[in-house]
Amino acid sequence: MTRWDTGAPVAPEPVIGYRDWVLIGDEILSPLARTPWREAVMRAECLPSCRAARGLWRGATHHAGPAPDPSCVCGIYALFTPPRRRGRERLALVRGAVALSGRIEVHRRGMRAELARIVAIGLPASPRETHGALVRVAERLEVAAVRPRELEAVALAHGRPLAPALIPDPGVADGARRGRLRRVRGGRA
Repeated sequence: MTRWDTGAPVAPEPVIGYRDWVLIGDEILSPLARTPWREAVMRAECLPSCRAARGLWRGATHHAGPAPDPSCVCGIYALFTPPRRRGRERLALVRGAVALSGRIEVHRRGMRAELARIVAIGLPASPRETHGALVRVAERLEVAAVRPRELEAVALAHGRPLAPALIPDPGVADGARRGRLRRVRGGRA
């Protein structure tokens, strides 16, 4: 399956990924670009404010095509597995699951996608920590607000994880072997 306008490979069905947001008031924002997620579905853009940033794999570049571009840092980032909390975090990070679609750039630690739809927001372990604000965010976006241990099960009702065969070898540096998601025989990706 390919996009009709560019011929680029696309996922045959949504790919589940996991990501963080920053909670400010009753709004969640992308941690790096600080883009507010006011709707459950987001389309990636190559933002001028992010072009000066350096990504984990490369620097940003100007390009005419849609995000994510293989030579840029643009796209909606997600990990293959839910991120783990690391001690005391400085920001009010929100864990969640997204269903990715459209163009997807695959790297050894995660993916950058053209489209992402939030399918679940993880509630904090302690109800005192931002629980009420996250419930309001989830209600406004019309997505599930779940306990962290339920995140993966809820996410899998909306897509499937990326097949391990499509994830680059951890021993190979990103950039040396990055790839785009492609359709494999039998419609499984």
